[in-house]
Amino acid sequence: MAHRILRDHEADGWERSDFPIICESCLGDNPYVRMTKANYDKECKICTRPFTVFRWRPGRDARYKKTEICQTCCKLKNVCQVCLLDLEYGLPVQVRDTALNISTHDSIPKSDVNREYFAEEHDRKTRAGLDYESSFGKMRPNDTILKLQRTTPYYKRNRAHVCSFFIRGECTRGAECPYRHEMPETGELSQQNIKDRYYGVNDPVAMKLLGKAGASSLSSENDKLEKENHELRQEVARLRAQLKYRSLRLAQEYMKRIAKNWNHGSGKEEILCFKGLDLPTQYTSLRAVLTEKH
Repeated sequence: MAHRILRDHEADGWERSDFPIICESCLGDNPYVRMTKANYDKECKICTRPFTVFRWRPGRDARYKKTEICQTCCKLKNVCQVCLLDLEYGLPVQVRDTALNISTHDSIPKSDVNREYFAEEHDRKTRAGLDYESSFGKMRPNDTILKLQRTTPYYKRNRAHVCSFFIRGECTRGAECPYRHEMPETGELSQQNIKDRYYGVNDPVAMKLLGKAGASSLSSENDKLEKENHELRQEVARLRAQLKYRSLRLAQEYMKRIAKNWNHGSGKEEILCFKGLDLPTQYTSLRAVLTEKH
């Protein structure tokens, strides 16, 4: 890798920043938060380039948090450097891309050389005063993303981790233990990966949210379809009634003309009208009268 060989940090593209790009939930509710800064302390978990790491404690009962990815990767996806959730909607990348009907999965290379070149190109554009090509802010949110978005900070996400000694039944610190004394969650939500969250692929949290949105949207679609079918059945019944009435009127007019023409030779005009009878009964009665007079 180039950043393993070059000594000039600026020429190598190593990131040095003064403040992190994080969401309000990760920052915490403490207005007097103290934050430490370490230049080139860790490598980004996406592009593997050294970057400036910030570490702080969001609240009294919260655990210490630190930035996990560099600001270049953060800006490319418009996500928080800590939780990797969207900065505007507070949703996973997979949920945001699916709801907005956009695709950012293939926009960032995954190989080492291409990924590093891609990041350095965006850094060069930033230093030149050019904005990123992403257009997340220009997208109009739809009903799905407005229903799923988190409008208020969720500080419960900053709680301490579960005590591993408590799970084994060996914790002796009791109430003084800084970790939570409860059983951990099991299932798909316990198998989360930072790269899957960033690229928006096979994210269990996103799949759960999309499943809820799909169920609610399916229910609303079924209700809408049932309403449309009911309106259609009413319309069909109305059209059938109009058609039946129109056919009956035409049949009556036709039978009137037949009776009038049949009695015209005797100088006597007789108009047959069977009001209140259905069409087969009218036809049978008319045949009987014609046969008798013939």
